Amino acid sequence: MQKLCDHLSQWCINNKLVINCDVNKTEAIILSTNNPTSHHTPPELIINNKTIRYVKQTRVLGLIVDDELNFKEHAQQKLKECNKKWGLITRSTNRNQGLNVRSLTLLLKTTVLTKIHYAAPLWLKENLEVYRAFWNNVIMKVTGAMFNPHRELTELVLHLPPLEIQVETLTVKFLCKAITGNDFISSLLLQIEGTANTELCNKLMTVKRFLIWKDSTHGSTRTPVRNWDILTHGNPALPHYTKEEIQLYQQKIWAERIINRTLVRNHTSSNDEKASDIARRMKAGVLLLDKDNFIFNNNTTKAEDSYIMDYLLGSSDIFGSTRSSIDRDASLNVCYFCNNPGDTPEHQLLNCKEVKEHTHSNLKSLLQNDCNYVEEIVENAELQKPFIDRIVFLKGQHEFILDPEDLAINTSTT
Repeated sequence: MQKLCDHLSQWCINNKLVINCDVNKTEAIILSTNNPTSHHTPPELIINNKTIRYVKQTRVLGLIVDDELNFKEHAQQKLKECNKKWGLITRSTNRNQGLNVRSLTLLLKTTVLTKIHYAAPLWLKENLEVYRAFWNNVIMKVTGAMFNPHRELTELVLHLPPLEIQVETLTVKFLCKAITGNDFISSLLLQIEGTANTELCNKLMTVKRFLIWKDSTHGSTRTPVRNWDILTHGNPALPHYTKEEIQLYQQKIWAERIINRTLVRNHTSSNDEKASDIARRMKAGVLLLDKDNFIFNNNTTKAEDSYIMDYLLGSSDIFGSTRSSIDRDASLNVCYFCNNPGDTPEHQLLNCKEVKEHTHSNLKSLLQNDCNYVEEIVENAELQKPFIDRIVFLKGQHEFILDPEDLAINTSTT
């Protein structure tokens, strides 16, 4: 290393350059090995008669690299930045006022998730647990939910894939660019494939699954992942991807994740009908995610969006029984508007006879299957306008019954 430093110093002198040997400019780091018995004392390195400092971690192109390559410090630093940025965005937003869902999701993707996505294939997968609480907070804030919302349904409605799906997609894009790069990068990939490093091999398996999926869409026979050669697969166009292909692949692995989790729940005798419905429709390929079927519009208020999410998630008593009580004993619930003994969200949305307006009839005529109306509304843009209008109307009815000013007067009087 000292010979290399001498050669570098002489090369800079010959080219009239000066190496900055100050702190945080030129540093040395010893990467730890898997051998716990090795205690090597690093040699002293000198450049231009200046000693180079050894550090436990250093920043390279915005990525904090530590001597154990676990990137925990980088994950914590990015978490602080994301919390600060998200706090500034949502500082004046609550359940009833502020930025609506569409604005919040747009700002989340452009200003917060971009911080997490930077160099994510290198560090994020091993540090997903660090961001679990942050992601929960984001979901709660965007939806305006009063209780813990159903995660899979909420992510689908908001078009926000889980972080593990996002990092897998970013890994595919990064390695595809590496494969189509120069010969040096290709040789590195070959060395990785032959190493015993489990994490690096898993990253290669990720891009192999994408290449096999893309190859199968062209009519080729499917090859086992471990038998797939990423450099001699015979189709040089496969590593070149389009935005549409990445989106389709992301939806595919997202659907597989929901389906597999549903199978695990069913195997453990857990009753999660909502997740089962989502998994069934995603498996059938009828629940597609694109900008045309995003249920929240630009001109809605945060309060309206919160009520819409309450209805979808069943996390509020505004619309009678919560969705978790549907198909159970609904005879104990009575509709406030028409005194119907079987009050359910479906009843107030579709069948309530007390309140009548064109939205009611239009929505009911458009629905093909009342049992899966939520999934139909999420995927069908034509159903969303009357659905939102109906939700806003019912919200207005409840606000008329429980006027906030009257409640304040009664509270102060008592």
